[in-house]
Amino acid sequence: MKNYMNQVLNYFYENNIIEVTRSKLYLLANFLMVYFGFILFVDHGGSKKTAIIILLIWLITGEYKKKIKKILKNPIAMSFLVFIGLFILGLLWTENFYAGRKILERPLLYLIVPLMVSMYDKRFLKYYVLAIVAAILYTSILTILIEHGLLDMKYTADESPFVNRVYLAGMLIFGYSYLFSKIHLNNSFVINIFLGIAVSMIVYTLIISGSRMGYINIIIATFIMVLYKYKPSKIQIMGLFTFLVLVTFAAYNLNPKVKTQVDKTSSVLIQMDLKSQIFGGDVSKRTSLTCRFEFWYYAYEMGQNHFPLGVGTGDGILELERYIGKKETKKLFEDCQGAGSGQFNPHNMYIFMFMQFGILGVLVLFWMLYVHVSESLKSQSISFIILVLTTILTLFSLSELFTSKFFIPFYGYATIVMYLISKESKEDKTLIPWK
Repeated sequence: MKNYMNQVLNYFYENNIIEVTRSKLYLLANFLMVYFGFILFVDHGGSKKTAIIILLIWLITGEYKKKIKKILKNPIAMSFLVFIGLFILGLLWTENFYAGRKILERPLLYLIVPLMVSMYDKRFLKYYVLAIVAAILYTSILTILIEHGLLDMKYTADESPFVNRVYLAGMLIFGYSYLFSKIHLNNSFVINIFLGIAVSMIVYTLIISGSRMGYINIIIATFIMVLYKYKPSKIQIMGLFTFLVLVTFAAYNLNPKVKTQVDKTSSVLIQMDLKSQIFGGDVSKRTSLTCRFEFWYYAYEMGQNHFPLGVGTGDGILELERYIGKKETKKLFEDCQGAGSGQFNPHNMYIFMFMQFGILGVLVLFWMLYVHVSESLKSQSISFIILVLTTILTLFSLSELFTSKFFIPFYGYATIVMYLISKESKEDKTLIPWK
């Protein structure tokens, strides 16, 4: 039997069958990576299944030492692995292990990054990023059609097709900056018109979505992009700033959605009384905006009470109930429209990491973001830089690197794709137009 098996293996090696099969599986993995870039916008279940198939190919194709070496040499991949590792480590000191296990499911989506690093084919790189852009345009078209009653699809004020409006904003900003950066004088007139229409659609979708952070980030993204792309003088910078102020003023006066959102936010900020809301128990003053400040306070206090390692992966709700009581916790989530399904999300990634993992969590998050900022600046890719910087800003208001089942795979996928394109373009001039 042993001799027979050796003969079979020798036959496979002599006829190069193993290498040919492995090559075809790698090719399949790259097609699936392109598909993943599109499907992550429209079908969370589909993106998870696709990632699992890519993982199976990773296991079947072997060459583990070679793959692991590639992963260990890649700073972006390592930053996500450490981030996931912290959530796994946090299970050691959590009381609610079941909730911790459920929470871990979302950060595990970042595993797509090391999988891609170890199996990507540079011939597919431009198609990875085009898959993301195609998905952004697809969801923009559907959102616009639904908004104007031209498409009968389930749609609420809190959602665009497939992706919650809050998390869609970050994706739209990336698509906006990527397509805007491709508009060049040396392009054909038709290409520039197409890019201009695509950029306008994304901006309009952002306005429809009504995300406060989206409005702020598109102004910041535009300012950064013009500074980077055209390197204006001081007078031109002042002119650009004035132009953006005028555009903002025009949007406020001409678009009802923008006006409503700004007026509502301003009114809440003027009238809020956090002292009576948090310390006085005046729940009548709660709004979706002031609830954030209340969440921040409770999360910070919980982190301080469990210094230096935090409450652990999964104990957010449990510790909040101990801190303010079960009845008050239930009322808090009812008033603030929080799901409360085993996790307390303070809507601030920095405070969340302090609550969950103490000072260790804050250091890991800062290190990960430092790696991303550093690599994006080295890449000289404006869309990569804007993706990272606007995400860092948004993390003060959202915990999207932990909570969103759509934004998590998007951010991991987009950062590694932009990183790989920048690295490969330095060696292969055919990739420079996609930089």
